[in-house]
Amino acid sequence: MLTALLCSSMLLTSALTFYSEGPSGWACQEVRAALDSGFPDWETEVCGWSSSWREDVGENSYPARIYRVQFCHLIGTILGKNKNLASYQQYEQAYDAGYREQFSDMKRVYYNYDVYLANYLGIIDGVSESIFDPYGTLTREQAAKILAKTIVALRPSLWQEGKNYMADKTFSDQDEISPWAANYIGFVIDLGLMSGLGDGKFAPQAPYTTEQAIVTCYRLCRQLQVPGTISAEQANLWLDTYHMNREIKFGSDYLVDPNAVDISIYYGGVADGIATISVGKITVDGIGELGAPFYLYGAEEGYPVGVYKAELHAAARDMQMHTYYTAHVELTLTMEDGGRKQITDTFVFLY
Repeated sequence: MLTALLCSSMLLTSALTFYSEGPSGWACQEVRAALDSGFPDWETEVCGWSSSWREDVGENSYPARIYRVQFCHLIGTILGKNKNLASYQQYEQAYDAGYREQFSDMKRVYYNYDVYLANYLGIIDGVSESIFDPYGTLTREQAAKILAKTIVALRPSLWQEGKNYMADKTFSDQDEISPWAANYIGFVIDLGLMSGLGDGKFAPQAPYTTEQAIVTCYRLCRQLQVPGTISAEQANLWLDTYHMNREIKFGSDYLVDPNAVDISIYYGGVADGIATISVGKITVDGIGELGAPFYLYGAEEGYPVGVYKAELHAAARDMQMHTYYTAHVELTLTMEDGGRKQITDTFVFLY
């Protein structure tokens, strides 16, 4: 029996709406690009971190420390995008190949399959043979090792065995770097994933933050040219400018018949300065323009949903389950001052 806990929210993916202050200024654009590229949204993901794992519900989690299991969920997204196969499917393949989870404290933890998959690939270990410590603090040097191990698992030729990656690097707190971590830190710095924190310090023992984790995982995808990774220059910053979000939902028959499923896209939030939003066609790379939905979305069925500014429903025909797709939605924003803006909203989603 597979014991990985699949969150029911895998049928719902939400884009970023900063209910808190959001990421720090240096991280905003890359966080948005990461979310547009299919990484999990920290503030709106159902069954997400705040309601399930954190005590500081409603507070800004981006500059807060990230838990070990949360970081593994980001790593799982990288692994899924790299193979264009959801990480929970890859875990099932590992299980079929003989892998058995060994951590007694991971049985009923959301996204435990990402921990198991990363452990199977040699990316992360537990704090002991039987304990993973999912809610434990991840330090910056530990994060550097996990990022380096992810690269080695995906692109082993990039790692040169025997090379001293720290030979040309000096930090004022270098004596705080654990000997086992030094080469991994130098490696990820060379690849542009991590850097110091200022004042000549790397702060190896400092907690790794959520925004640091999202940004470095996004940079890893860019560095390795992982498919379906949207550039920072193409990030949908307009959503943040107008304090809006994008939600993607699939029809209730998704797990029964993936060829008779509707995809619904909702645009909501504050929508500062926007009077109305008109939604045009949706196209999906490799599929083409999506046609009329299978089901009705009229007043009797409760549509349109009043809390949203706009919504779009289309038939998700000929798509393969558990894979990533890139979609493009044509939008017309009519502003309160009478002006109009044409926008193509491009984003990646897991079907």
